[in-house]
Amino acid sequence: MAWWLYHSKVKGVIFLSNESINFLLYSVFLGNIKSAYDKKESLENLLLDEFFTDAINKCQVGWRKVVATATVYGIPIPCLSTGKIS
Repeated sequence: MAWWLYHSKVKGVIFLSNESINFLLYSVFLGNIKSAYDKKESLENLLLDEFFTDAINKCQVGWRKVVATATVYGIPIPCLSTGKIS
């Protein structure tokens, strides 16, 4: 199944399409994602790019506090508290 990527004139918006499915993607990070893959096409994980590594490092303390507080109160937050350990 082939996919096509169309850039929009609206900043941060792209269209992803194949024969039967169309997606409208919007992200403030689209430019950063593109830059990461422009710098290194074989990039296996965005977290290995300098921009995303710095962003995670700057937010990590607050992120951990949110996860800890949610855990204490029994609030499930799998998208924030799940991580792959190699």
